[in-house]
Amino acid sequence: SLVGSEMCIRDRLNTPIRDFEFDPRSSRVLGENGVQTLRDLLKITYKYGWNRINKLPNIGPTSLNKLINRLKQLNILDDEEGCYLYKYLDE
Repeated sequence: SLVGSEMCIRDRLNTPIRDFEFDPRSSRVLGENGVQTLRDLLKITYKYGWNRINKLPNIGPTSLNKLINRLKQLNILDDEEGCYLYKYLDE
């Protein structure tokens, strides 16, 4: 049912950053900058692009690439760094 899939999407968006097993430093830096959930992360990248994450202290290009590759592994991002969840961010 549609309701079931929407619930699943909401759960996914509300997943804590720590659950994605990012590099520990990246997870810490994201948390310190108010990024607690996947929704928080995607809101920033949707509005400002992935370069915005690169501007956070201690997240350089290598850390950013690891983060993006992890999200691709989990099928959250596609090969163009697009995301099927972007359209659900305001729900």
